[in-house]
Amino acid sequence: MRASGVDARAPEGGIVVRDADGRATGLLLEQAARMAWNAAPEPTPAERIEHVASACAHLRALGFEEAHDLHAPPWLGAVLRALHGEGRVGLRVGVYVPHAELREAVGARASWEGPGLRLLGSKLFADGTLNSTTASVLHPYAQAMPGMELGVLLLTRARLSAAMRECAALGVGLAVHAIGDGAVRAVLDARASLEREVRPAHVRVEHAELIDAADVPRFGELGVVASVQPCHLLADVEALMRLVPDRLDRVMPWRELIDSGLRIGEGILFGSDAPIVRADPGDSIQAAVWRGRPGGVKIGAEQAITECEAWEAFGVGGSRWVD
Repeated sequence: MRASGVDARAPEGGIVVRDADGRATGLLLEQAARMAWNAAPEPTPAERIEHVASACAHLRALGFEEAHDLHAPPWLGAVLRALHGEGRVGLRVGVYVPHAELREAVGARASWEGPGLRLLGSKLFADGTLNSTTASVLHPYAQAMPGMELGVLLLTRARLSAAMRECAALGVGLAVHAIGDGAVRAVLDARASLEREVRPAHVRVEHAELIDAADVPRFGELGVVASVQPCHLLADVEALMRLVPDRLDRVMPWRELIDSGLRIGEGILFGSDAPIVRADPGDSIQAAVWRGRPGGVKIGAEQAITECEAWEAFGVGGSRWVD
């Protein structure tokens, strides 16, 4: 914490949790946690290469043929290009960079893009996570830290709209981390605000673990992709029952999204979210089909989909490149 500077101040978009005497407890949320993470020593260039090669080999072993890096550092493209030339990637890889770095990434893309390696767009964070009650929600959490009953909305609609305009102008997509139904609505509202002004490039919502019923049909109407990871349900069962016990029917409503007209494998995509959770696709199949751990509590059983639908959402039978 001293190395990152967050013991003395709370950065914008971050929270330093303190005890009754005002002393930092060591619990850091959102941007404060990222500052501490970024203060740790970076791997050497040689270590980075081996880390990426190992990750590609692991994904191939699990049956993946395509991977999207949703918060890629500036050095990743060159590393992928070098490994691709050595035959050590073996996957189609799409890259999303932090939105603040998008223009620089667009200027540098020609130096590393090639068959199976592409810059797909940029990434923004609209909220935090459910477990920390920093995911932005429309209704108060049953349990939350004081002042965070509705979580934390990190971006205004105007900021999201501006990012969509910029991505459209550059001809790339935008991926927005939005876990709570409040953040999901903010992304959809931003997209709707541009409907008559400009046709934004590909917009996708990452995670969407809570979606209000009124917003389900808006994904298809607005052409927004639901890029989701059902596997989080397995880890979040207790947190969901504790934090949103009255809205468990709004947790990961994949059945409703599909029935609303989203095409599986195009309008709704499944992914692994590694390394936050393990990459094994079987976890998301379990969660999407059985809505809980083997032999455990089922969350929103009415939102279950079939095993065939779940594998199709992983892109089995076709590429997930979206232009």
